[in-house]
Amino acid sequence: MPSPHGFGYGVAILQALSLTKSSFRVFCHVVVASLLACATARADLYVADPYDRAIYHLALGGGEASKIFRQVAHPTGLALDGTGNLYAGDLNSGRVYKCVANGEPKVFAEGFSTPFGLAFDRAGVLYVASVNAETAVGTVFKIAPDGARSTVSEGLKLVRGLAFDRAGNLYIAEADTNTVYRVAADGVRTVFASGVSQPIGLAFDAAGNLFVCGQRSGVFMITPAGEVSTFTTNVTDPRWLAFDPEGNLYVTDVGDAAGGAGHGRVYRFSPAGERTLIADTLAYPTGVVIGALAESPRVEAASEIGANGQLSSGLTDAVGKPLMAEPDGKAAASPA
Repeated sequence: MPSPHGFGYGVAILQALSLTKSSFRVFCHVVVASLLACATARADLYVADPYDRAIYHLALGGGEASKIFRQVAHPTGLALDGTGNLYAGDLNSGRVYKCVANGEPKVFAEGFSTPFGLAFDRAGVLYVASVNAETAVGTVFKIAPDGARSTVSEGLKLVRGLAFDRAGNLYIAEADTNTVYRVAADGVRTVFASGVSQPIGLAFDAAGNLFVCGQRSGVFMITPAGEVSTFTTNVTDPRWLAFDPEGNLYVTDVGDAAGGAGHGRVYRFSPAGERTLIADTLAYPTGVVIGALAESPRVEAASEIGANGQLSSGLTDAVGKPLMAEPDGKAAASPA
């Protein structure tokens, strides 16, 4: 019997589970990578700026904003998946890019007219809000990991931000009618709240309240019952927003855009509404997310593992989840 404290014991367990030694090597790589990712991951702020043709990277406490992923020419909507990959919608190319910290952006899906809002559901499926540049009619698409596309909701007007609640319902901001819609799991769309002037960005707090940026009007809170109240008007032209783990709200504000670029700011609001300036003199800050980017989603080739290895062929990500091949999902505008 191998020592219960030694390497041989682990091999014996894996053999008992019908795993191969090559499986065990991959398992070790995955565990080590996961531990390193947990130890070094730091939640930071990522802000899209279509005017500056870049995504900014900032610390949550503020400081200098560095520009990353310049290959995404006109980013607006941003979203992070569960393994730390950043997704960015590019207005002019109609593409959605997948970005990792140490690599170049790759096209995840394309063929949209103007992809504005992005959001992931709890199953890790990406949703994209796109507006037809000629008709201003908006559609929300669902993009599966294998690139398959389907329509979730259509016939909208100037659709902008997306967000999911803890029950899996999808919320859609429709700027043209001052309406926030809720789409249930069965696809039925109903009016969740109205009265917020030109709603754009959406984000839920830990208590299940939906926060909404009203263009040139303020930030509003909508309770689960649909009751609307003003959170703050201490902004000029708020666009998108996100919560950090401590419950602070970060809001992008394009400022006086009529005066030209360079008036954009990022603010942090405490739960009590106290405002702190995080970044200043940005060109046109829009989409914002908070999280830690994956250094690389690829850890170890698993092609040598057979059926007994219990892992699919291809590559595994930093938490050991099998990676799909990069999809070719096929599903010039003013930024939101």
